[in-house]
Amino acid sequence: MITTIKTIATHFGISQSTASRALNDSGYVKKELREAIKKYAKDNKWHASSAAVSMVTGKTKMIAFVVNKLSNYINSIILEEVVVNLRVRGFHVLVSQFDSPEEQQIEMEAYIYRRPDAVIVFPLVLSKAVDDILDQLLANGTRVIVMGARQTEHCASVTFDHYLQGFKQMEYLIEHGHRKIAFIGGFAGELPEMLLNADEGNKMLPVQRLKGSIDASEAAGINFNLKTDVIDYHDKGKLLKEALVARRHTAYICSETEILCSFYRLCAELNIKIKDDVSVIGFGKNPLWEGFIPFPVCLNPEAALLGKTVVSLITVNEFKIEKIKISPTIISGNSVKKYNGRLS
Repeated sequence: MITTIKTIATHFGISQSTASRALNDSGYVKKELREAIKKYAKDNKWHASSAAVSMVTGKTKMIAFVVNKLSNYINSIILEEVVVNLRVRGFHVLVSQFDSPEEQQIEMEAYIYRRPDAVIVFPLVLSKAVDDILDQLLANGTRVIVMGARQTEHCASVTFDHYLQGFKQMEYLIEHGHRKIAFIGGFAGELPEMLLNADEGNKMLPVQRLKGSIDASEAAGINFNLKTDVIDYHDKGKLLKEALVARRHTAYICSETEILCSFYRLCAELNIKIKDDVSVIGFGKNPLWEGFIPFPVCLNPEAALLGKTVVSLITVNEFKIEKIKISPTIISGNSVKKYNGRLS
């Protein structure tokens, strides 16, 4: 037999409203009776009707997560943190994946009519149409939280601090005595002197990290030359290979996961020993690194913390349009040595 509020009320000889208050912690019920009712409900597999809860509270307990590239390791960490932490709080999580700005728009638009309690978007691709969708979601009373570098004034955002990521990578190498440091980023052939003006597209994130690295160099009184110290990772790493052969730098910053993999491969191909001959710091905590020798010093963007922060924003009673940036940490490894004052 299915256990209902009426079943519970009859068992304890109380009104259905008293049973409901005890189960939902929504009013006064003696502590001993409240605990007994909850235990009985659990033992008899009672579940609240989502439709009934929605009618009473005006909430659906449904959260939509619109996300790109679930195959990305960092994205998968964020997704797991969000889904697991929301589910244990009684929420249902709907995951919608998109591969293009047009697909993102379609997925977001669908939730105007489904009216979830909140919509999480990672990352947000801005456009006039997306702004209109955000306005309609917010008008419905739906909370909207954006993750990723692109933000909007319409809603709350929780993002990685990409600028601080680059700053910390450069700072770490400088603290280990390095002065000739190269920054490797995916800039798609853009001229170095034009990079710092890029604020959209695929170059957006490596440029923010580059800006952080430049400022860390300036803070330490070290000259950083855009033309000689920036290596564009494209054309299958041709420029990176040339730089390694020339040995103009003692240390390298890899601003993306793929670049660190290529760096290790090229060093093995050129018989360059990482740490002994050249130092490197990578980006992103990844299970792949467990097989790398030496284990790379890496920047951890704190994806799990980002996911937990999103959950905390959703579950607070008083929702505010906050702009939160998650600071990275350094994962220790053996790919950086103290600089001995001369090129190897």
